[in-house]
Amino acid sequence: MANYASFWQRFSGLMIDVLICIPFTIIIIHSRFGNYFFWPAIPNFLFEGIYYISFWFIKSATPGMMLMKIKIVTEKGSFTFWRALIRCVGFFITSFFWGLGGLWILWDKRRQTWQDKMAGTFVVRVGRSDQV
Repeated sequence: MANYASFWQRFSGLMIDVLICIPFTIIIIHSRFGNYFFWPAIPNFLFEGIYYISFWFIKSATPGMMLMKIKIVTEKGSFTFWRALIRCVGFFITSFFWGLGGLWILWDKRRQTWQDKMAGTFVVRVGRSDQV
């Protein structure tokens, strides 16, 4: 069995990323840039999308995930930009459903969230078994 990341490791990593994003969110929403959109949260969604997709694609982990010593892997080993984009869309869908997709790891055998299932990814502990 692979060393899949636990719910608490993933949740802690997410909370670290949220804390990193909060100052930027406040700046974006209260800037004049936010006034150009019908819904002021759109620039924030764009920022968060770029944040997550960039880190997932380049490092296979966000700063919060890195601090928790976990990363994203696939069965085939190729983590592409498109997988990162699909995973981000899945992440927003999960958020839209009050985090139900994130809680999915509590009863999934391979501890996958909805976004993991959509993108064909797994989150594992670093330094142990990186292969799924």
